[in-house]
Amino acid sequence: MKFNNLLEKYRERAGLNKTTAAHMIGISDSYYSRLEKGAKKALTIENLEKIKEIYKLSNEEYEELIVSKFLPEDEKLKKIICNYFKVKQ
Repeated sequence: MKFNNLLEKYRERAGLNKTTAAHMIGISDSYYSRLEKGAKKALTIENLEKIKEIYKLSNEEYEELIVSKFLPEDEKLKKIICNYFKVKQ
């Protein structure tokens, strides 16, 4: 699953709207919206750790989010990486 889709899924599961999530993470509302739209992927590791805590992600969910953040757009390469790390696409 793509980073933006996972981010939205976990936020909704946590019962948060985008504005509240953005403020809790410490980023702007507009930047958070662009993250969920897939227009941006750039987040610091500190922000990713905040997301893990705020959204109450398991270690497995957090790893999936991290891996999806760094997956290339090339589908062939993505498949190789996902198979290597045993991560769902």
